[in-house]
Amino acid sequence: MEQLGTLLKKLLNKNITELYILDELGIKKNEPCVDAYQALASRYDLWVDAGPRNIDDIVDDLFTGANRIVIRPKIWIEQDIKEIHHLTENEIYLHMHDQELQNFDYSKYQKPYGIIYEVSDTNPLQLADKNKIKTIHQMHPFYCYNPHIKDKEFFENLDIPGIMIPLDTRDTWMP
Repeated sequence: MEQLGTLLKKLLNKNITELYILDELGIKKNEPCVDAYQALASRYDLWVDAGPRNIDDIVDDLFTGANRIVIRPKIWIEQDIKEIHHLTENEIYLHMHDQELQNFDYSKYQKPYGIIYEVSDTNPLQLADKNKIKTIHQMHPFYCYNPHIKDKEFFENLDIPGIMIPLDTRDTWMP
């Protein structure tokens, strides 16, 4: 929690209203840091990407104050992701990598599912990918993320509605 206190002090000095929390312990070991979500939820609109495996995990994230939940289909163990919408009206996003996006059957998912697309360092988007993104975005909110690319033009040239950037690079991206 000491690291959380340091982070909160840094955030208070910036004009930030939304946070995307990429909880690696939650994703890799199914040990989400729900205390951190609770501490941040009173001040920020939270996107929580903690690798929920089932409906109970999503309920836990919602109770901590998450406004948006990110599901990683590869680690989701429930049969039907669509069942989540019977539980909440909160926005639900699917996290995908390159190959997952290539094989994504967007006709299986109705709104308000959104997509968080993590661009790999080794396989930046090609023209076909851009066309697929445009098609998907017509049905789903679409955000792009890569923690290692520091070049704004890479993302600006994708012609997508939103990007996510690491907090430590925010100053280099903002005017």
